[in-house]
Parts: sequence; C-alpha cells; structure tokens
Amino acid sequence: IWVATSTGLTVIRNVNISVPELTAQVQLRAFPNPLTTHSRLLFSETLSSAHRIEVLDVYGRVHRSLQATGARELVLDREGLASGLYLVRVSEQGRNVGSVRVVVE
Repeated sequence: IWVATSTGLTVIRNVNISVPELTAQVQLRAFPNPLTTHSRLLFSETLSSAHRIEVLDVYGRVHRSLQATGARELVLDREGLASGLYLVRVSEQGRNVGSVRVVVE
C-alpha cells in the first residue's frame, strides 16, 4: 500500500485486509398495506433464531419486538398502534437485513 505523507510516498508491506462477511438480505412484503385491523408479513426465507423483528415509528421508537423462529409469515395486529407510518425491520446479529414500510389507518 502506498501512503502519502508530508515527506513523500511511503510503502507499507504485508498488510492484512479483511472484509466483514455480508449478511443475506431478507425480502419482506406486507399486505394489506395500509392496514386497518391487521397485515400479513411475508418473508423471502424462513427466519432463524438469529432473526429479530421490530416495529418502529417514524421517531425510531420500538413498538413491538418479536422473534419468529421458523416462520415465513407473520400477522401484524393493529392493536396499540396509532395511525401513521411504521417500519417493520428484520435484523440478524444487530444488522438490518430487511424492512418494509407499513401505513396504519
């Protein structure tokens, strides 16, 4: 690697470079959307115990936190959710791997 310094270029040899492993993305759909009573959430793959599902409002506040191990589908009830825009986020080991916007009427 060549590094520019105030005195010129310096060569750095034997540099170890690592790239973090990318987590697979989960495709997520919600219908009906907008929802009035409930919405079905469909996942492109079966969720493992490492996956976490959160429902967040536009301010980033978490309204629901779920774990749906072995699920490819989940029902989101409106109960306790005020009208507005929400983000349903799927994460794995702290990384966002999928999301969908849901409008609650």
